[in-house]
Amino acid sequence: MAPSLAELLPAEVQGNPLVLGCIGAALVAVVLLPVLCCSNRKQTGPSKKTQKKKTKKDESTSGSSRTDAEEEEEEDRSDEPMLIKKQKKAKLSAEELETKEALKQKKKEQSKAAVAANKAKEAVSAKAAPKKKGAPQTPAEATTKGGKMTEEQAKALFDKAQQRNKQSAAPALTASKGGRFAAFDDSD
Repeated sequence: MAPSLAELLPAEVQGNPLVLGCIGAALVAVVLLPVLCCSNRKQTGPSKKTQKKKTKKDESTSGSSRTDAEEEEEEDRSDEPMLIKKQKKAKLSAEELETKEALKQKKKEQSKAAVAANKAKEAVSAKAAPKKKGAPQTPAEATTKGGKMTEEQAKALFDKAQQRNKQSAAPALTASKGGRFAAFDDSD
């Protein structure tokens, strides 16, 4: 454990209030001096508001100092940045609105024409694609080419999957009459 203050001081000094007061003052000085030095607060002159109040007060008392006050205000204003208001968005004129609308319509017509051309190309390519003769198409091949399956093809695929599942199913387990622990039968 850490020794207390009473244990650190000799017995002669422990009861002396003058010594204890000096030790307390030294501790306060050690703690407060660095805090005061680190704060480093600058004392400047009066604020602008108080300066203006003083100039107004002087102005009311004497009329000749008015020109000096005006000059000081002008200097203060030149030092401060001027506020710039955000400009409102300019409204478009009727002509500009019409041109925008015309561009929208033109783009819309171009996209419709492009879609129609793509549909026509797909129809031509589907008709012109050669079909394999002699080899019937399986339902799996029909689905991979992107065409829609008919109900018959879907039924054929379903039946095929059911047959696969029946073959892979394990035979049912039969339970012996001995029960769960028949292998450990000790009836000898």
